[in-house]
Amino acid sequence: MVDFIKYIHTDSLFIDIYGWIKENNLEEKFDKLTEEQKIKYVLQLSKEMEKELNDFTYNEVQVKDFASQEKEYKLNFKQEIIARSILIVAKAKYGYWLVNKEGIPKDEIAVTGLDIIRSETSKEIKNRLKDVMKMILKNKPENEITDKIIEYKKEIKYCDKCGQEIKEEKKEWVNLI
Repeated sequence: MVDFIKYIHTDSLFIDIYGWIKENNLEEKFDKLTEEQKIKYVLQLSKEMEKELNDFTYNEVQVKDFASQEKEYKLNFKQEIIARSILIVAKAKYGYWLVNKEGIPKDEIAVTGLDIIRSETSKEIKNRLKDVMKMILKNKPENEITDKIIEYKKEIKYCDKCGQEIKEEKKEWVNLI
């Protein structure tokens, strides 16, 4: 399972379930499922992996490595989300296409640590960055993404509102100093 861990940071662990499916020659069968069936299968598979991982961390790490017999304070991993795709830019800077959160279907882009969500980023810029991120995560053709970036670059260059908003935000920061 370690080969399929794509990202670990603090309390987040992202596992490439599709990589595991391919490795176990289940790709053809999985690809024929509906989206709803795929999510149900991933949730079921995640439960099994969750149990295996929790048993391993307790028995092999907590008990063997640290000689702990404490049972009430075990480290427990819990499946929380299913992401269709993820873009990892750097440590603690990533975005993903969320399709399920704690068993509830979703269709949203979630972001951690990127300028898209930073408070000092202009709203006009944030909206455009979110749109480009969405295109990347939803696997739009590269030429569409490039065209959109060029379009946004032109819009921002000639956007009075963008410049004014950025100036006002800078002014607010200066007033704080």
